[in-house]
Amino acid sequence: MTTPQAIVLGLVQGLTEFLPISSSAHLILGSKLFGWPDQGLQFDMAANSGSLVAVVVFLRRTLAQLARGAGDALRGRATEAAAAASQVLVATLPVAVAGLLLQDLVATLGRGLAVLGVTSLVFGLLLAWADRRVPPGPKGTAWTWRSVVWVGLAQALALLPGTSRPGVTMTAGLFSGMSREHATHFSFVLAVPVGLLVAFKDGWDLFWAPAAGVSWAGQAVGSLTAAISAYAAIHWLLRWSRRHRFLPFAIYRVALGLLLLALAIF
Repeated sequence: MTTPQAIVLGLVQGLTEFLPISSSAHLILGSKLFGWPDQGLQFDMAANSGSLVAVVVFLRRTLAQLARGAGDALRGRATEAAAAASQVLVATLPVAVAGLLLQDLVATLGRGLAVLGVTSLVFGLLLAWADRRVPPGPKGTAWTWRSVVWVGLAQALALLPGTSRPGVTMTAGLFSGMSREHATHFSFVLAVPVGLLVAFKDGWDLFWAPAAGVSWAGQAVGSLTAAISAYAAIHWLLRWSRRHRFLPFAIYRVALGLLLLALAIF
């Protein structure tokens, strides 16, 4: 892997990981357009780790509060932080269980252009529908148990290639009554436990099937690039969600889905 390739893929991973536009679709599309071979699981793991570091650093205060809340919950203390930590756990369980039960089915779907095109198109339309129901501005509920359950169940759909985990969690958050800012923030928070689960799974797979001829320099460049670009994307999207609609992302996803389907057919 060349340094320019690692930089481009790291940028794509970092910028699209937390935007509701599907990072997997963009990574596949980028490789197709440039004629690059598949970057491999080990590079994906390095880039994902960079994105995970970015969201942990950005949410460090929130995560510290959740950690204290988890401690309160274990001690049987009924605090707001304990309730929030419990909500994050409940919202993470569906994707963890679905990942264990459906990993073989998801693997058979692969990351073909047709699958990515259909999921990008369908979930782009769902995002547009949800966004239309919510007026712009800070109004709307924060985390409630109802919204947490809906977002958690929807997050399991992110196992489908091209679905976009932030896209589907933000969509579910809007449908359940959250404001755009609260839906965005909750999606970012859920990225931490999900990112840790993905890192564990990828590490387990690499332990049993080590990659040959790994470019350690390429992984380092990709991880650093992904971390910097992901931090910028998180900061920008959270500010955007306070005043603007998600419709531009929905339109972009529909256009992306049509492009991927065209490439798959022709």
